[in-house]
Amino acid sequence: RTSKNNQHSSQHQACKQVGGCRVREISNAPELLRALSDAFPLYDVLPFDSAQHSLPEQVRIFASARAILGAHGAGLSNAIFAPAGAHVLELMPLVVVQASVATIFWHLCSSLNITHRAYLIPPALMVPDGPASLHNFRLDPPQIVAALQRLLPPS
Repeated sequence: RTSKNNQHSSQHQACKQVGGCRVREISNAPELLRALSDAFPLYDVLPFDSAQHSLPEQVRIFASARAILGAHGAGLSNAIFAPAGAHVLELMPLVVVQASVATIFWHLCSSLNITHRAYLIPPALMVPDGPASLHNFRLDPPQIVAALQRLLPPS
């Protein structure tokens, strides 16, 4: 999130809209981005696609992040560059919860003094995208906005 009223602020909210590998994508990302922009009018909501940025750009973007909203997966590893005190809302398909990697980003965030919460995606919101339909999903924007509002301290 970048404060629109403070030109010296470099705090961003990064929202993973489309990933380069085409898995765990938010199928209704434009709708979600509009809802986030409306709910947080004092801040810029930035869609993020790691495939579109060099590593130094990714470091710069995440080093100024106040909040990160992203799907469970390799792209969320960029949280390692976020400052202490940042907040991560991990979008986790329910089928991932039973996997051995389910807590990997909780561990990463905990070791860096970053608040982490998982938002579980039920099977009903998974988008048929292949034989198992385990990857892409849609979200209920008001629920995501509410989850972020609970996670972030009052501005």
